[in-house]
Amino acid sequence: MNSFEPNKLLNYEDNSLLEELKRVYFKYYNGLQMTTKQFDTYSRVSASTVAKRFGSWFLALEKGDLVKLGAIRNITISEIKKDIERVILLNKGEYFTIDFYRKNGGLYSESTLKKYFENKKWREILFDEFKIYQIRNVIVVEKEIKKKTEEQLFDEIKKVWNQIGRRPTYSEFREKASFGTKIYEKKYGSWTKAIEAFCMINNNYQSSTNGIGFNTTKELLIQELQKIVQENNLDILNKGDYEKYGGKYTIQTFYNHFGSWKNAKITANLKIGRTAPEKDQLFDELQRVWEELGRQPTQDEITKYSKYKYSTYKNIFGGWTKAIYAFIADRKKEDIEEELEEKETASININQDQNTNKEQPIGCKINLDNIKIIKMKTSRKVGNHLRFRVLNRDNFTCQYCGKKGEGANLEADHIIAYSKGGETILENLTTACWTCNNGKSNITL
Repeated sequence: MNSFEPNKLLNYEDNSLLEELKRVYFKYYNGLQMTTKQFDTYSRVSASTVAKRFGSWFLALEKGDLVKLGAIRNITISEIKKDIERVILLNKGEYFTIDFYRKNGGLYSESTLKKYFENKKWREILFDEFKIYQIRNVIVVEKEIKKKTEEQLFDEIKKVWNQIGRRPTYSEFREKASFGTKIYEKKYGSWTKAIEAFCMINNNYQSSTNGIGFNTTKELLIQELQKIVQENNLDILNKGDYEKYGGKYTIQTFYNHFGSWKNAKITANLKIGRTAPEKDQLFDELQRVWEELGRQPTQDEITKYSKYKYSTYKNIFGGWTKAIYAFIADRKKEDIEEELEEKETASININQDQNTNKEQPIGCKINLDNIKIIKMKTSRKVGNHLRFRVLNRDNFTCQYCGKKGEGANLEADHIIAYSKGGETILENLTTACWTCNNGKSNITL
């Protein structure tokens, strides 16, 4: 069975960190050196976290009994000096930065240099060890500040207003304008006052004087809420979903007109409150996103691609990593349930086969003598967990055409068709995109 390992440790206790050190070393670098960068490539915790816990990377490897196995090599200070001298010659004896050292093949990290040179800074190392001084030429140029005229400021408001077809919000203007809002706040006292000054001169652009503004009415706002709910088939509309589905007014506008977001929904005859999803719903949605991306999703990705936000998982499970572990534990439980279901299905199939020898009712035109009875041990349906194991084993890649990741629409396909006796087991399943699976039908390739 291919297990689904979380890409982050559940806890950072000493034993967990040492076990992770050993896991990565013996799996990928057994008998070889293992640098911090190499460790970070395959580990579920950063090398810096390990080094901080045990005092240094060397002490961590020593604590895990990996130094004596060759995980780290003893470096002499003369080797380090020789490598720095090589770069000094390359730069014709002039001062250079640590970045220049790295870009020109420097063999040692900044932490290694600090360790061997008594925690000295880079410029101190070059000065104390090689008598190279840091020379800085500072040229101060006074930047000419061009003040914007009121006409220029108002032209920019007009440009953005026309782009979006209504009065721009504070954040919308910052995103679309050629310059920021600070200049307006400094000149007029606030963004709202700047808008009011603009509207007083430009009569074609209307803005409310009582703070409600945005050139709208309660009726238009109610229509907007109902439209968002209907078009996106939402049961409960929260503020995040309203912004996510492209609401054209700010949340503050609803507060200004109705006093609160809740009152706005009540006036629009929308449901109040949010029903927390069941754990099974969260797990199914997590699996869907995992399969779509072809890897474990991050917190940001679950919010972006799922109908449930990261905060929902955090509130129910106590954190994202805990949610991942709970998901895997649930899928292991589901695996056992699938096995029991397969046994039960096999028993039903056997009973049905035994009943085929009974006398058929009058009018039945099927000649059972010409039919080959296949006794199946499993059901045709590929369970959630088994499907996930197949896709994970195949690196979430269609084994026929190579499609993978977002948009591949992957399925678990029977290699030998179920109708031809192919059981629904891991060995007889492969990953296929919908197009290949549909085109292949029940043919055995």
